[in-house]
Parts: sequence; structure tokens; C-alpha cells
Amino acid sequence: MLDFTQSAKRFLAVNLINNQQVRVRMPTKKVFDALLGLRDRLTGQIADDAGQLDEIFGLIAIVMSNNLEHVEISHEYLAELFDVEDIQTFFQAYMAFINGVVSDPNSKSPPSQTPDQKSTTGA
Repeated sequence: MLDFTQSAKRFLAVNLINNQQVRVRMPTKKVFDALLGLRDRLTGQIADDAGQLDEIFGLIAIVMSNNLEHVEISHEYLAELFDVEDIQTFFQAYMAFINGVVSDPNSKSPPSQTPDQKSTTGA
């Protein structure tokens, strides 16, 4: 029987500025489409108006809230904790994570390691 409740999923381990750690899961199709739309709109542009920044912070809050710890990350929390450069860094890292998972030829590759596991394994 194919049991999706028992499948091992990969995640992106994130250590927030306040040292809170979350393991962010892959996006749903709806969130993935929103990420692609945002990436396409921002390519070659500077996010200089409040509407764009609100959209970016809101979408990143949704992405970060999809974590294994079930920690809710709000738009307001990110706006207080992160600057625009931090959000850009996360966005680029998350998109690279998604691309790595999607392009992986191994359908059942091992789950991602947490930062603590990487430091003990030397990865």
C-alpha cells in the first residue's frame, strides 16, 4: 500500500536570526505557483514599493510556516526580524532547495540533514 503519511520528505533547515530553528518543507502546488509568479515579476526589478514588499514578506511567511515543527511564522514576525536582504537570501536558498529536489534523479533520496547533523558528519 502506498502510504503518504509514512513517506520521508526532504526539508530545508533554517536557523532564524533569533536562533529558532525550523525545517521548511517543499511547497504545495499553489504556493509553488505563487513563488514562480513572484520570481518572474521581480526578475530585473527592485522591490521598492510597499505593496511588493508586503507580498514578498507574506509569501515567505506562508513558506516558512510550512515547517515540520508546526511553528506559525507571521508576516509581522518576519517584518520585525528580517531585512530585505535576509528575505532575498532565504528566497534564493529556498528556490535552490526546490530545484535540487525536483531535479534529483533519485526518487527516494535521503531526507535533508539538520545543521547539527551536518556539523557532526562534516557535510
